[in-house]
Amino acid sequence: MGRLFVPTGEGQHPLVPRTPEPLPAHSVHLSVCCLLSGIWTAGCSIFGRARPGTFLRTSASVTAGFVLWDITKTYSARQLFLPALKNAGIEKPKAWKLWENNGKFTLDDAALGGGVLGLICALRPTAFPGVRGWQRFLGAASVGWAFGGTSAGYYFRASQHFQMALAVTHYQELQEAVTLQVLANDDKFVASLTKVGRWYLKYLTWNTSHMGHQQHSQPQQLAGPFWLLTFEDGASLMGCDHDGRARSYQWNTDNNALDALQDRISELRALRQQYAIELEYVQQVLAKKEYDFFQMTTEDFAKDVLRRELQLLNGLSETLFLQRSLFEFHIQDSEKLYNQIQQKNMGSTQPWVPAPTPDLELPDGWQNRHSPHISTLTIRRHWEQNRQMVSDAEQSESDGLVPIPDGSPSVHGTALEQQKKNVLATERVLKEFEEQIQKSDEQKDY
Repeated sequence: MGRLFVPTGEGQHPLVPRTPEPLPAHSVHLSVCCLLSGIWTAGCSIFGRARPGTFLRTSASVTAGFVLWDITKTYSARQLFLPALKNAGIEKPKAWKLWENNGKFTLDDAALGGGVLGLICALRPTAFPGVRGWQRFLGAASVGWAFGGTSAGYYFRASQHFQMALAVTHYQELQEAVTLQVLANDDKFVASLTKVGRWYLKYLTWNTSHMGHQQHSQPQQLAGPFWLLTFEDGASLMGCDHDGRARSYQWNTDNNALDALQDRISELRALRQQYAIELEYVQQVLAKKEYDFFQMTTEDFAKDVLRRELQLLNGLSETLFLQRSLFEFHIQDSEKLYNQIQQKNMGSTQPWVPAPTPDLELPDGWQNRHSPHISTLTIRRHWEQNRQMVSDAEQSESDGLVPIPDGSPSVHGTALEQQKKNVLATERVLKEFEEQIQKSDEQKDY
């Protein structure tokens, strides 16, 4: 239960953020080493050059090179991070730690467990024939490490906490990009670095600079994905005569229908509450960032990145609001269906209709004077599109573009007949709404 290879000054500076659990404190990508070793072993097998133990020997050699590169990278990072911490007024940074107890199961625990298991297997004299010496132990440990970390990654991936940790990490990367750009433009700070520190600063700046250029060319890119009304936590609109897109009105309204609807309404209310709280949280975060943004007077890289954070959070707020409103609609729709079935079971001959919203303060008889022009335009557009689709399908059949074997049922014909029914139903509703518009025009406006 802990974290491995905790870097110096972790959590004290944007360049050294504290990665949230269960993500590792210091990423050790030994799975890449195993992948490269597997490719090399497969190539040797194809050409008949593979011998027993080729995979482990290759894994050990690749891992040794990777460890040397990681040590060099850690030393170079230290030459940059320590001056950055000092420049930020932090005289006593946190020390580097080989292991830190955090009381939680992390990917580091799984990777370490896999590495230890690999070493235990390597102690058996009969295991891993063809591999001797340090390659036997390092190869087994690296494969076990990669297997443990990768398996735990798939285990954690389904959890909402893991997805939130990835989102936090992405935000930390954005902060790191802003900080690197600010430090790179500070001539006094750059002059205080060693040669290794300056090299590493250039390396990191080059590695992250393309992100900033891409954002400048596509200013709305961050907010785009949130326009899709999807539910990341598995929430669904399916159930009780609803296929996730629309109500089908093909449900068997038997004696159990009311109980099922009542359970569905309770579930939808819980989801609405969850998304309402989530919206409140995002609004709070957005308001604080908006305050910081409007205090900035200089148009620089930092302000532009913060502007994109606001665009992202504003788009997220709008999506959460729409999702919450969507749950609100489905609650009302399910309650309406519940009342309709209850009215039917009671044997009432009077239709059930919902009461008007009190906030609208509608007068008596308002339905007879209302002009539903907004809905009518939408229905007409839908009718024209469906009518055109039917016309194109009929033309394709008449031209022989959709051949139908003799004596066989026509799947295309079945779909065409269903589409004709859709057009007929749309025409009937369109006619009803257009007659209401004409009727309202003849009466006094209210």
